[in-house]
Amino acid sequence: MARFYVDADVAGRVASLLRSHGHEVEYVPETENRQRSDPFHMRRAASQNMVLLTFNSQDFRSLHRLWKSLVEWEIALQQHLGILTATRQVEAEPWVSAIEELMRQEDVSGKFFTWLVEQAEWRPDRF
Repeated sequence: MARFYVDADVAGRVASLLRSHGHEVEYVPETENRQRSDPFHMRRAASQNMVLLTFNSQDFRSLHRLWKSLVEWEIALQQHLGILTATRQVEAEPWVSAIEELMRQEDVSGKFFTWLVEQAEWRPDRF
């Protein structure tokens, strides 16, 4: 099973479903870190070896690209375990199913994937 760090902009139902499917989940609203910055959440997910789930795609795409550059230049030594987002808020059940299917098919470490809701498919960041 996978380990997920679920950002505060993701519904609690997603965290509950993931847990019911046997995944380990750290759901930010259940912690004291709710008001922390996006870079904090990125570092926290990476340090805990967790895939980050968020609907804040713009900010986390920028952080992913920066992180990837720092790893390539050997300034940062630890790759993050992946970031998964969607083009818009989506119902919990189909998104959790899509996440689990992606995780079965793809190693998401160090990658950023967006669930294209209308097309029902994942698109990796091309950076």
